[in-house]
Amino acid sequence: MRKIFYFIERFQRRNLLIVTAILLMIIYAGQWINDTYDARQLEIENRLNLLGQYRLVTRKADIYKDRLQHLLEAKERVGKYFFTGEDDNRLSSAMQLKIQALVAKSGLQAESIRPVMQKNEGQDKAEKGYTLGEVLIKTRLAGTLGQFVDFMAELYRSEEFFGIESISLRPYRNTGLKIFVELRGYYVLLADDDTAGETEI
Repeated sequence: MRKIFYFIERFQRRNLLIVTAILLMIIYAGQWINDTYDARQLEIENRLNLLGQYRLVTRKADIYKDRLQHLLEAKERVGKYFFTGEDDNRLSSAMQLKIQALVAKSGLQAESIRPVMQKNEGQDKAEKGYTLGEVLIKTRLAGTLGQFVDFMAELYRSEEFFGIESISLRPYRNTGLKIFVELRGYYVLLADDDTAGETEI
């Protein structure tokens, strides 16, 4: 009888150990599954963050591309109104010759056309490959009022842009005028390696 109880007690202990082992395995397995799930969830969140950053960068790239295209188009539109070259003295002379041609075409007499180089605020941009410059052109002309009107019309139709700083008209002889006009011309001074393909003035 005692042997029977001994075997029963031993069997119960054995079952208890098995059940305990199974419970421990379940606990460890659950913890492993939970840790794996957390790691997987973290990986998914990281990938979603990277995807969001990629979409943001792509969107910004499209914006910058559009802005760049707009700037290039604006440069092309505005650039044709400026004198362009690699020597500011030659550009200043080119402006003087242009004004002389417009004066002659209108029938006025050019008594004096004097370009004056201005201090260029864009000089610090020379290392970027270009400099924006200005030239003040002081003119003293003689002619009739009709010729002066023709000169202003030619100046307006000119491909190159000239700003008018001041105009002064004084009677001269019977029907003539002494005309004093100050104009401002603009130029883009390019670096040497940027003038390839440019038309020299």
